[in-house]
Amino acid sequence: MFCTKCGSQFIEETNFCNKCGQPRKMTVAANGRKSKKLALALAIMFGGMAYHNYYLGYSKKANIQAIIFLTFFIVPYVGPVISTIWAWGDAFLIIIGKINTDANGHSLI
Repeated sequence: MFCTKCGSQFIEETNFCNKCGQPRKMTVAANGRKSKKLALALAIMFGGMAYHNYYLGYSKKANIQAIIFLTFFIVPYVGPVISTIWAWGDAFLIIIGKINTDANGHSLI
């Protein structure tokens, strides 16, 4: 989560921003939050094409992964294999909870 006043990232244990002291907003509307199950399904089924990263808002990472998928397609199967292994790694990180927020810092539901 990020501070609405200064934009710095909150430390999980605190209720106030370490930089400016702004109180953390404890309620986040479920509307607009991303689904952990959908992100996991996208990573497993279409991960090589980086759909899960686009869904979570990580567009820079998704663009790099999509370019790897498409550019290395010239060498048979190298790009898709690398990109798919990367996606399955992301799926594993979603399962164990290392990827638990979207690009805006909102926790996945």
